[in-house]
Amino acid sequence: MTKKRNILLGTISVRNQKFVPYPVGCLISHCQKNDTINKRFNFLEPLYHFDQAKTYDFTNVDILGLTNYIWNQLFNDKISKIFKEQNPSGLVIYGGPNVPETMDFSQEYMMDREEVVDVAFPGPSEKTFEDFLLNIDSKQLHEHEFTIGLGWHNYSSTRKAYAVPDSMPTPYTDGIFEKIIEKENGNLAGVVESNRGCPYQCAFCDWGAMTRAKVQKFNQQDVFKTIEYIADKKMKWIVLGDANTGMLPEDVELVQKVIDEKRNKHPNMIFTFAGLAKNPKKHAFEVVKLLSADDTNANKLNNVYKSFRVGIQSHHPDTLDAVSRHNIKPEELIKMAASTGSILSSELITGLPGEKVDNWFYTLEKEFEYKMRHSKMYPLHTLHNTQIYSKQYMEEHEIELVHLHVPDDLYLMTKKMYEPHFSGKLALEDLKEVKTKFMGDNFDEFEYSQIHLVRSCKSFSLKDLEEIHQMAWWHDIMYNTRLAREWMYTSNMSYREQYDKYRNKMEEGKMPLFKRVSDNLSYVFNDSFGKRTDNRMRIFTDNIAASQYPHNIKPHAAEIYLNLDQAIEELNEIYDKVDYRNIKEYDEKKCSHLYSMNAMLRHHVHDN
Repeated sequence: MTKKRNILLGTISVRNQKFVPYPVGCLISHCQKNDTINKRFNFLEPLYHFDQAKTYDFTNVDILGLTNYIWNQLFNDKISKIFKEQNPSGLVIYGGPNVPETMDFSQEYMMDREEVVDVAFPGPSEKTFEDFLLNIDSKQLHEHEFTIGLGWHNYSSTRKAYAVPDSMPTPYTDGIFEKIIEKENGNLAGVVESNRGCPYQCAFCDWGAMTRAKVQKFNQQDVFKTIEYIADKKMKWIVLGDANTGMLPEDVELVQKVIDEKRNKHPNMIFTFAGLAKNPKKHAFEVVKLLSADDTNANKLNNVYKSFRVGIQSHHPDTLDAVSRHNIKPEELIKMAASTGSILSSELITGLPGEKVDNWFYTLEKEFEYKMRHSKMYPLHTLHNTQIYSKQYMEEHEIELVHLHVPDDLYLMTKKMYEPHFSGKLALEDLKEVKTKFMGDNFDEFEYSQIHLVRSCKSFSLKDLEEIHQMAWWHDIMYNTRLAREWMYTSNMSYREQYDKYRNKMEEGKMPLFKRVSDNLSYVFNDSFGKRTDNRMRIFTDNIAASQYPHNIKPHAAEIYLNLDQAIEELNEIYDKVDYRNIKEYDEKKCSHLYSMNAMLRHHVHDN
């Protein structure tokens, strides 16, 4: 009898939260329903976290398959290299959203990984993986349908490629995550899908690109059983991974099911979702109303139910039009959530093609007008399989990209680099001799991600992009951190007048603390943007890293709070009778590691 081959699949989650490896769990669930595959292959417990993957012994693994995202691509590449060193005859398969679907980009992608990756599967791959395993001995790698490799491209983004399997993968109830959940004592996030696809085709997002625009539903009873399983296992977090919760009538029953399971079995379970319906109709309103009315866990995760995060991206119609989001009306989302008494937070994207300096300021003014609880601003990361990353779109919009290395987890990185030398504000005078490595000094792929930002395009120059980020910084420190929010609303100056006065006072030399932080940002945006690896560039990339996760405090904010007395004094140049206050969201405990980091950088930054 032929010996079974061992397959190890992995979806390595982000560092700040452990997720069950749902994508590869779906592959395993689907393939294990095939008797032939069960006879010939043995699926090992999947990889799911960085620390676990770094120390894995691959000697008995025949096939390694990894899910690739922008945040774990460098990590996966290093894991694959280690695998090939331990097992040169082993097979490495890549899948996931970061695998390009087009011929030109797929060949660049595979050429960069020639020594570590044998074959890749773009798009959802349950059926592709099943067919691959069934024909692994009868076909050469380049003969498999819907695959790519160096020198071949057998992929076509057809309806067939994105079809939901005949039976929905059920990895939870199949017991695929049983040992992982037990090992982590339920301290995991569990992703649940009730459908796949998105009818919108926003240029910056790969969710609804091309034929994925068709929404395909899963069996509701299977979804309900999955929700029951997660509640029974007392998992920490349940994440509904659909693109538009509230778009379908079934979503109302789905959300009610989660609420019931929480209330009856696991009140401490946190419930969140990937995206609210972008054009809210009746069902979205009912979903928001349900969540707003339910108080069984309303105080978890920053009032997760009472504070809704709305994906605005931009308020300006010209910018929305340039990124194919003109059919989505932000004001309707805001009205809907506000009608339930919810507190609104928003997500915005800086540096979208079509953006202009005045457009971006208009967006920030709207945030101020709508009294958003928090405006979370992400720099645009260009992703494979999006309109923006297509050569046609880049040529049309004259896009120039820059590639940056960003820490995967800012807290872990700063703690590792700085805290061995000192602790918090008490040791600031001891920092002058502290030396540390920066991202250009042989950075560790296990700790950094590579991202692609738009450096300039038809609608904005690099200098314009600097001004956009200066405006974002100002809104972030003054409004988001609540440093000056009260005074901003009670002032008789308009939002624009306040910003202009702030810039003028800095240039007059009357706000040296704010000017120092502003200058660090200005320094980044010159002709060598993305090509330097010095301390000021490190501040910028750390700010990007901090924007990804709620527990990270941005370095520029920590710089201000490190010198709060001086900051309050300088704010008197803009507002009358500003007094000292205790701002709870940025206390010493939460940002001590960044107090320390910025104090050290302040001593060294002008030496570059």
